[in-house]
Order: sequence, then C-alpha cells, then structure tokens
Amino acid sequence: MSGLRAFAADLRKQLAAVESQIRDADLEFCVKVANMDECPVWKKRAMDPHGFVYNVCELLNDGYEHMCEEYGDKTLRSVAGKPGTDKWEDFQLRVIQQLKDTGTFGSDADPDYFQYFDDTAGGCDEVLQDETDEVIKKMLKEQTVQVD
Repeated sequence: MSGLRAFAADLRKQLAAVESQIRDADLEFCVKVANMDECPVWKKRAMDPHGFVYNVCELLNDGYEHMCEEYGDKTLRSVAGKPGTDKWEDFQLRVIQQLKDTGTFGSDADPDYFQYFDDTAGGCDEVLQDETDEVIKKMLKEQTVQVD
C-alpha cells in the first residue's frame, strides 16, 4: 500500500509540474496578444485569464473539426496545424489579430463596448467563423497548397 501512495505522490508532483508549464504557456500567449496594441485597456483585457483570449481560443479549438470538413484535413493542417501545436498557436494569434484589425472586439468610438466572445447566442461564433475563414484564405494564398 505504501508503494501505491508513493507512486500517487510522484504522479501528483509530475501533474503539478505540467500544470505549471501550461499556465506559463497560457500567460506567454496572453502577453503576445497584449503586445498587439499599446492601449492599456487592451493589455489589461488580454491578460484576463478567462477573458476574450481564452474564449476565442476555446471557440477555435471547438471548431477545428468543422474547419477540417470545410477545407480538408491536410489543407487545414498545412496552414494552421492542429490544436496544441505551435503552428496552431500562431494561427490563433492571426485570428485574434484579424478580429482586432476589423474592429470586431470594439472600437475607439465606443470604449465601453468590448466583445469578449463569451455569449455564442449573440452571434460571436458566427463572426469568429467568418473572420477565421478570411485568415485561412489569406494563409492559403501565402502558400501553394491545393485544397483536398
């Protein structure tokens, strides 16, 4: 029995180390998003651990299979990678940049409004899908990839 307890304690220690690495990676990603703009409000919102960055990334992850059906698995992987890869992270950053560039999160004209992508009933998943399609099309143009 003591051998099992020691084994369980070792597993908990390993899990804690992996969870710490995940938190560090999430923080690094949020910093990259925060650095997309000099506005302190943007930076603060980007660093919220369960804010718009988290919501957009979760929606993208949830939509991966649909994107594979739409563009073909090989084609999508060639431009965006797979969830959990560095290429996918770069893709997520490009989508967030696209959303920012198109004013989807909000505008300077109305500083109190900000789209957090937390209410799919409000249509944010459709908006995200449209902007994601634009990013994928741009990336396909940048590469010489044939759609399968």
